[in-house]
Amino acid sequence: MKRIVIKFGGTSVMDSGRIKHVARLVESVQKDGYEVVVVVSAMGHTTDHLLQLAADVGRCPNPRELDLLISTGEQVSAALLAIALEESGVKAQSYTGAMAGILTDEHFGQAKIKHVHTEALLAALKAGYVPVVAGFQGVSGKGDVTTLGRGGSDITAIALAASLAAERCDIYSDVDGVYSADPRILSQAYKLPSISYKEMHELACNGAQILNARSVEMAMRRAVPIRVRSTFDPADSGTLVEDSPHHAGNFAGLSCLTTQSHVQLHCDAGGGLRSQSWKKNIIALLLEAGIHVEVGSTLKGTAGQLHFAVERADLAAALDLLAQKTGETIPPVVDNHLAKISVVARDVRSSIEVESIVALTRAGLPIVMMTSTEHRLSLFVPIELRESALRVLHDKFAFLKIAA
Repeated sequence: MKRIVIKFGGTSVMDSGRIKHVARLVESVQKDGYEVVVVVSAMGHTTDHLLQLAADVGRCPNPRELDLLISTGEQVSAALLAIALEESGVKAQSYTGAMAGILTDEHFGQAKIKHVHTEALLAALKAGYVPVVAGFQGVSGKGDVTTLGRGGSDITAIALAASLAAERCDIYSDVDGVYSADPRILSQAYKLPSISYKEMHELACNGAQILNARSVEMAMRRAVPIRVRSTFDPADSGTLVEDSPHHAGNFAGLSCLTTQSHVQLHCDAGGGLRSQSWKKNIIALLLEAGIHVEVGSTLKGTAGQLHFAVERADLAAALDLLAQKTGETIPPVVDNHLAKISVVARDVRSSIEVESIVALTRAGLPIVMMTSTEHRLSLFVPIELRESALRVLHDKFAFLKIAA
């Protein structure tokens, strides 16, 4: 029999009415001839509520206790959905991450899955049950409950799909697929029938909040197809994330991220690290401290300068480290008011980079910094101009259909 893993996000199980709707959807998938394993997120904003409760009673909660606390949200969803399925005549059993055999490391709050012991779930499937697994969580080798970080239920679903040799993993939420841009910002954005793992990973890492980036990386590594679908329009086929996409042309989509700061350093700020390789030394210093940076360039060139982006949450630590280690005489120039607009394509090294620069320049939109990979070109623009930049680039690539 065919096997599928389906995951429902928080908006899909927000209340009892929606849980009953999800139960009917699961029943219909089972009637289509599938063995079904379900993964659920916490109801609505439950996780945020639990985190606030922890903050109300303790200034600096122990990460172990936090994980035990916030894991309960998904367990509530799993139990309620199992009850709803049983009520509709579908045999179902709920499972915590530990009961489902999800073994993780001991990194509370950001645990990584080490192995999935599938015996319990396979036995349930063989007995005709639909296992409903609480997402976002696992158990360490010491028996402690761990959580996988924001969006961790996606990771749970992909890990189970891979370990159970499922045909694919369907991710249901309140969006009906992956779009060429955020349709809430650009009404002309269109849905992609399919997109590659690499393209989806770039979008997920750079502001698109459709799938967890780590889950896409795992799906790519384990060759698990993902279908992004709407809980509220299940007849729509959504977007398939796979190895070989079928979208037309080179262009895949746009994303926007507003959580990074741009830092500019002059060579005179190298201090004790000043040398021919001063830029590499400074970047290495930050990376060794666990601070991820993205080195960029400017249209005016970067001779004698270092430009990089850093998450705003890491900015203070980065600046403190630079001050301590470099003894800078010229302070860094920091800009916290930028938007990172990313153009994702099969190959941005074709005409994408030149066309993007020309399009924004002709529209009078300044480019503060640029970074790129094989599948992504990111352009940092003033945050108040982000919608204009998205519109210009979408018009350029989505409608002119630049070929690979």
